[in-house]
Amino acid sequence: MAAVSAETLADVEDVIAATFGRPHYAVTADTLLEVDLHIDALSMAVLVCAVEDQFGIELPDRVAATMRTVGDLAAWVTTAYDAVAARVASPAESVTS
Repeated sequence: MAAVSAETLADVEDVIAATFGRPHYAVTADTLLEVDLHIDALSMAVLVCAVEDQFGIELPDRVAATMRTVGDLAAWVTTAYDAVAARVASPAESVTS
């Protein structure tokens, strides 16, 4: 699992709190999405859209289905950012004919 910065975790917590009207103190890295926040499949679809809009990344449904905690989601956001940064940092391969 990717190391998650405090800033990324706080941003993910903010998205969840704002999307579901939860108090910030109720959303931490260890908060269980389904058990503690009562996020079902429909709510997860709403959360996926909110995360994608906030962070400008795509969260595939198959990945979203594996998320158990807020920390899991924050780790995935970090991993997605790292992947984008790696693609930007590596030069595009040129194709010669």
